[in-house]
Amino acid sequence: MNSPVLGVVQGRRLEFLRELRKGPATPQELSTAIGVSRAYASAVLGQLFLAGHLERDQLPSVGRGRPGVIYTVRVSGGADARIQ
Repeated sequence: MNSPVLGVVQGRRLEFLRELRKGPATPQELSTAIGVSRAYASAVLGQLFLAGHLERDQLPSVGRGRPGVIYTVRVSGGADARIQ
């Protein structure tokens, strides 16, 4: 069954993957580029990471607080290779 909501979610995930094909990016950079909140960007990136589509690296700590993260597309020759 195809739900309109499911289609939007899948479409948004593709937007994130397409944006990341341009190069590594932080959740803040992606939220700005795609036009969504940082919280939403972080949630989608977390889902894509857990599904095995992305790699996540920690950025060096700057000041107080948690260090930032940066995401890249995991190239495996599978579904990722077909994203255009």
